Amino acid sequence: MSTPNTSNFGFPKNSSSKCPILISDDTHTDLLVRSSNSVEFRVHKTILAVASPVFRDMFHVVDPLSDDEDEVDLPEDGKTLDRLFRLCYPVDEPTFGSLDSAWNVRKAAKKYIMDAAENRMKEILKQFLPEHPLRMFALACRDGFEDEAKLAARHTLRHPLLSSYVPELEDISGGALYRLLEYRLKCGQLTSELGFDWVPRVDYIFFKSGALHSGACLEMDSGMSMINGRFFPARTWWREYVNRARNALRERPCGEVVTTASLMWPALINAASCSTCSALAHNDLTEFAKVFAEEVEQTTTKIASGMSFVSP
Repeated sequence: MSTPNTSNFGFPKNSSSKCPILISDDTHTDLLVRSSNSVEFRVHKTILAVASPVFRDMFHVVDPLSDDEDEVDLPEDGKTLDRLFRLCYPVDEPTFGSLDSAWNVRKAAKKYIMDAAENRMKEILKQFLPEHPLRMFALACRDGFEDEAKLAARHTLRHPLLSSYVPELEDISGGALYRLLEYRLKCGQLTSELGFDWVPRVDYIFFKSGALHSGACLEMDSGMSMINGRFFPARTWWREYVNRARNALRERPCGEVVTTASLMWPALINAASCSTCSALAHNDLTEFAKVFAEEVEQTTTKIASGMSFVSP
C-alpha cells in the first residue's frame, strides 16, 4: 500500500507551493483531512471552524489546544482541498490554470458555506469568462449558481450565437438553454432600438449644422435626430454609423460591437472628406461610441438582473 502524501501544514509534500503562514506561532495541528485521492492535510480546527459553519458543527467546538488529532475524509480531491484551505489560511492565494480547477473550488466553498472563499472565487472565475462564457453558463445552471449564470449569460453576447459546442450543455435542461436564447433575443431587440436620451453633449461635430460642410457631407443629405428630447441635424455619415451599429447589435448585443473599426471607419472616411468634420470626427465619434457601448452594457445587465436562468 502506498504511503499517503502528507504535510504538517495542510499542503502536499513535494509541492511547489509554499507552506502556509500560521495565524499564531503555535504550529500544533489537531485535524487530519484526507482527500478522495488519499492526500492528507494536517490543519487547525479553529481556522476551519471560523471559515465554515459546516466544519464548526462537525467539530462540536472542541478544545483547539487538545492533543488529540481527529481525522475526517472528504470527497474532494487533493488539489481542490489544497486551494480551498489556502483561501482559509493567511497565505499566498492559490492560482488556477483552468476553469475546471477553479469551478471545483467554487463548488466546495459553497458546499462548506465558506462565505469569504465563495466571494473570492466569484472574482477569480471572471478571468475565464472571455474564453469560456458558455461553459461557465452551463456549469452555473447545472450547479445552481444564479450569480455566475447571469454573468456568464452576459458574456455569451460577445460571441456568435452558439458558436461552438461545449460538453457541459449535456448537463443542463432545455429550459435553461431556452432562457439563454430568450435573453439574447431581448438584448438584441432593446439595444438595437436604444434612443439617444443618454448622449452626454449635443455639440459633437456630427450635430453641427450650417453651410460649411463639404465633400461627402455636402453630397449626402443630413437628417434630424431626436437627442435628449430635442431634434438636432445629424450628418449622414453619423446616421449611417448608427444604422450599422443597430444591425450589428441585433446579432451580437454587447458594448464592444459599437466600438469596432468595421463600424466606425466607413463613417470616418466619409467625414474626412468634409473640411468641417474632418478635424473633430475621430475624437467625437470615438467618445460617442464609448458612451454608446456603456449604455448597451447597462441595458443588457438590467435585462439579466430581471431574469432567472437557473430556474424559471
